[in-house]
Amino acid sequence: EDGTWSPYGIETSEALERARLFGDPLCQVKVRHWVYEVHLGHMLQMNFKTKKERPVRCVERCDDKGGGRGRLPLADIKASILYFVELETLAPAKTASTMPAVASR
Repeated sequence: EDGTWSPYGIETSEALERARLFGDPLCQVKVRHWVYEVHLGHMLQMNFKTKKERPVRCVERCDDKGGGRGRLPLADIKASILYFVELETLAPAKTASTMPAVASR
């Protein structure tokens, strides 16, 4: 072990990110021929067979390219969402004071 970090592949990274976003404490991934259980709360990966543990970390990508295969950088996605939210294309919700009165006999 030389103390350097090795990035996961795109599919593994996406599986880990999905698990993190859904609040899952564990995520099982396969890297080459090894199966790992990643403990997201403790930021550790454990080799399922050998039980050896290693720390993991979560970092943003260094480049501003989307990674290919139709992927976009997160900053671009957030900017696009903000653009559409700011369009305010829906009419404001009606309140009780702006709703027509209903009468009954």
